[in-house]
Amino acid sequence: MRNRLLSALVALALASGTTGCNDFLTGEGITTDPNNPTTASATALFVAAQANMNVQMENHLARSICLWMQACAGRGPQYGLIGNYGVGADEYTGFWDGTYGGGGLLDLRKIRRATEAAHDSVFAGMAMVLEAYFVGTTADAWGDIPYRDAVGGSTAPSLDPQQQVYGDLQALLDTAIVFLGATAPTNKGPGTADLEFDGDAAKWAELAHTLKARFYLHTAEVVGTPAYQAALAEAQLGISSPAGDFTSYHSSASPERNLWYQFVVTWTDFIKAGRNMVDLLKTTNDPRLSVYYDSVTSLGDVIGADPVDTVPLSNISDLGAARVNPDFRQPLVTWAETQLITAEAAFQTGNPGLALTSMENVRAAAGLAPLAPAPSGAALLTAIMTEKYISMFQTIETWSDYRRTCVPALTPAPGGEIPTRIGYPGDEQNTNPNIPDAGPLRNWNDPNSCP
Repeated sequence: MRNRLLSALVALALASGTTGCNDFLTGEGITTDPNNPTTASATALFVAAQANMNVQMENHLARSICLWMQACAGRGPQYGLIGNYGVGADEYTGFWDGTYGGGGLLDLRKIRRATEAAHDSVFAGMAMVLEAYFVGTTADAWGDIPYRDAVGGSTAPSLDPQQQVYGDLQALLDTAIVFLGATAPTNKGPGTADLEFDGDAAKWAELAHTLKARFYLHTAEVVGTPAYQAALAEAQLGISSPAGDFTSYHSSASPERNLWYQFVVTWTDFIKAGRNMVDLLKTTNDPRLSVYYDSVTSLGDVIGADPVDTVPLSNISDLGAARVNPDFRQPLVTWAETQLITAEAAFQTGNPGLALTSMENVRAAAGLAPLAPAPSGAALLTAIMTEKYISMFQTIETWSDYRRTCVPALTPAPGGEIPTRIGYPGDEQNTNPNIPDAGPLRNWNDPNSCP
């Protein structure tokens, strides 16, 4: 199965040399099996889905969000513009296509059909978890999206309301958790084709609970206390230790290298350190400063840039060597996130003691002493969300947290507004009459703007 991953990531690397600095992996080459596209096995499709997941969660959208959250700074003709919110409708077509096409929903449904027919509920449950991850991330970015009608032959699938999609994903994850607990002899799972957990169904079940908690938080700005209560219950069943972190698979082999590494070595100086994160880590003497960013050699210090800074590139820090190491496995859904979901949800449901303990668990794991004096009231929530902003560096999820809580207090670039959603791709607007030309200014789950 490793060869299938190699093939997928070789296509990724080749695409990076021909498509500028947009999405690395798009097109027919990664949506079909070049040897036998109609009869690919469930294990081969599962590896392809994991390779596609790496692209989805580490690529252009993740880099853009790092800019908008001012943990990164953008330079060059594309990323300088994106850092100042110059985002067109087609900017993230690759992410949209990756959710629905080969390696995404299309192949995950094939896996489910094949494995359920073989009475391998464990394998089917893992495919369900990946489906929820792909679709939930897409719904958070676009709002109303095709889902119930997305796979089934329709050339013009209808849009499902964002709140309905989240409800459907909660039900799907409930089913996945049941399936992952199956013990009959036919439940063999994907074995070594599972590049994340090597077939460990219990770890997939914990991941499913954390995703349920994450998606409940995505609705909390509208739903309020019930969403926080549900998120707390699920988080307490979620990823229970850093050993259960869900990370992208990478190695030092050239076709399997970290996508952030592939980007920064190809597009030198397009992504640099963001001043807001740099200054925050300096102020708190946080040891993650030297992990997330490199020091500017000539200045002997880590220096970040604002979206509109025009200082010389040589005076702005690069992303840290550890984080863009070729074999670094980017954290995607983690124990730290699970603890911080617990902290936020506990605070919002009247349990500040649990909130503080859960936050301090994450700080201790990062090598930090407890906050003194211990924060309380609104200051505790700010501390929780600040820690989550730091802990989830380079992840897409930081954008959702910011839109919900307005922490950290970011100052947008002059004359601009930090994006609140993504516009539908032009191709979809042109070919599917159910997709509006632009869509609403805000998604259902984000009715309130940040100051």
